[in-house]
Amino acid sequence: MAMTPPNIPTASNTNPILPTDPIAPIAVICLTQRALATAKRIAANLQGASVHGLRTRVSTSEVDVAFDDTITHLQQTFSADHVIIGVCASGILIRALAPLLAGKWQDAAVIAVDEAGSTFIPLLGGHHGGNRLARDLA
Repeated sequence: MAMTPPNIPTASNTNPILPTDPIAPIAVICLTQRALATAKRIAANLQGASVHGLRTRVSTSEVDVAFDDTITHLQQTFSADHVIIGVCASGILIRALAPLLAGKWQDAAVIAVDEAGSTFIPLLGGHHGGNRLARDLA
């Protein structure tokens, strides 16, 4: 179920930092410069979250982690039990992570977010806080 916020956080109405226990660490992934502002806004509201950006499409000076291969980076990040919040199409997250899925009780949370930051869709990890996190971010 897609979760849509009543309003998008701005500098004047930004939520306080949300608790992330027990679902940290969190990687907020962006694949385009247009998605970067949303990724940074999400990460700023999550304790310990880092912004990961595709090196060829995002200003590397504005991200915590730059990567070259989207599929490989998503798979490595997921395998390291990081929560993934992808400010990108859900299809790329699904295709990249499908080969690694173990089961609903084992998989880390994965949330897809549109570039505007108006819709948060928990794809995986509802039993590990994914549903709650998507709801809190919305």
